[in-house]
Amino acid sequence: MKNTRLFITLLMLISISNAFALDLNTVITKENPKHPADLPNDGITSPIHQKYMGKIVFSKKEGALEKGKEMESEFTTKFTLGGPDPIYFRVYMNNSLSNYITRLSETDRRSSKDITAAYSFKFYLDGIPVAFSRYGNRSAFTLADKQSFTTFRSSFYKDDGYSKGTNLFKDFLSKTDDKLTPGDHKIKVEVYPMDDYAEVYIAPMVASGEFTLTVSANAFNRDDENVCLPKAKMQDKQIEAGMLKAFNNSKGEGKVARIVESDWTIVRNETTGIILSRSIDGIIAFTKNGKCQYQVFGFAQNYDGSKFQDGIYLMSEGSSKDLNCGCLK
Repeated sequence: MKNTRLFITLLMLISISNAFALDLNTVITKENPKHPADLPNDGITSPIHQKYMGKIVFSKKEGALEKGKEMESEFTTKFTLGGPDPIYFRVYMNNSLSNYITRLSETDRRSSKDITAAYSFKFYLDGIPVAFSRYGNRSAFTLADKQSFTTFRSSFYKDDGYSKGTNLFKDFLSKTDDKLTPGDHKIKVEVYPMDDYAEVYIAPMVASGEFTLTVSANAFNRDDENVCLPKAKMQDKQIEAGMLKAFNNSKGEGKVARIVESDWTIVRNETTGIILSRSIDGIIAFTKNGKCQYQVFGFAQNYDGSKFQDGIYLMSEGSSKDLNCGCLK
């Protein structure tokens, strides 16, 4: 059914956006001196790559970070949260993800480890570590990219094809509720290769960077999907109220409801074709155990033969995602 496919897709998106959280005190695995030989990789891709080896550079312009055509004059370390500034970044490394992970072991299990290898990002706020999360899922890069890339570009703020980076940043923001106050803050970012084939292994840090983040008074605008909630695909006050009521009846106290599909899916009897109900996906933002979160649900309305009934009920649910509580004020 159409709605089933859409809901499964949303579940996958929520699962991917829910950054794989690591313990801030996770032990780093040292390189094994008897590791297998490295595979060939992209090496140094530009003079800028050589100059900023082991660093993360930042820019407000995506084009300034194009591989091999970087514009150093457009690099910056000052951004505003709640303002118009995108936060693009490029990571410069001296090896590939595949080689970093293979160097942790004396045994060459590259074929399996390349599948599960990924990067993790550790965020510091004013010198204090606050978040340690995986960049996307295991398939954030292709196997070929894991074996060849020595640099990659993404974005922390502005999701125009960089959802893995923006979801990392939203995970960081969700852990800074009482700390990211209006004014200037120092943000430090570190990149670590990781593998979770059987258990989690974190390789030594491969790149780091810092920038100043100016937090404006209205930084946590709930309509800014790069910081807070996904945008609504449809607006209907009555339906949104019904979604909140359905959630509150069984789950707790919802704060915000949004419809995240552009149209309803009609459910019919497979034999007669008679309309039975209609369904649509939405999110509910809420607080739980002192944390703020949002979660995707499938909502439905039954059909009584002449019209859809007013009552809306929960049909299915996906996983939840942490949210900065400033988004719900």
